[in-house]
Amino acid sequence: MQHGNRVSDVFAPDNETSAHARSVGEKRPAPQTTMVVHFTARSGSTWLSDVLSRAGLGMGPELFNPNFMPNMANRFGARTLGEYVRLGPRYIQRNGVCSFEITGHQLKVVFASAADFHAAFPEALSYWLIREDIVAQAISLQKMVEAGVGHSIKIDSEGRKQADARFEYDAEGIRKWVLHSLNAERYSEQFFADFGITPFRMSYERNIALGEEGLLSLFQ
Repeated sequence: MQHGNRVSDVFAPDNETSAHARSVGEKRPAPQTTMVVHFTARSGSTWLSDVLSRAGLGMGPELFNPNFMPNMANRFGARTLGEYVRLGPRYIQRNGVCSFEITGHQLKVVFASAADFHAAFPEALSYWLIREDIVAQAISLQKMVEAGVGHSIKIDSEGRKQADARFEYDAEGIRKWVLHSLNAERYSEQFFADFGITPFRMSYERNIALGEEGLLSLFQ
């Protein structure tokens, strides 16, 4: 299994520490079920994860986010993408369930092809989380980058006000982020179409309207 053209060497070194981590991982049971939440940035994935975690259902990390992969590869002792794919689910599973989030951009960058990702998780239960208002999504992305507004559950009202005061609207910047989200959506939709996957579809707006209890009912 090869990784995508734009991913640098993010995997663990071949040493005794890595060998021990691999040995520990190989002894862990493989998950019985894999849940993959495909999502676009600023679509409420952090809130979804928080709701599920507080209910004891859990939601795994962005397993294939290139920014996070070096630390996780060291934890797993994974020297290659193939080892990472085999060991990662064993390490992050809870009660026989491996769950993780992935964007279309991450899938495209990390894997040499969408077929490689599908081959790694052929029986995964797929969820698809988007934001219907793509302009609001783009503004949220721009605000996150320019004003330092990260995940909404980790910022209080005063911090949000201060960030809003620092933020300046930029039409060209918003257009860039609209295209960023649209390209991610298109890549994920093509992935579903190519492999005959019918994901459970969710959106930021519908999840907010459902509230925590309604959202939890979708996973129980």
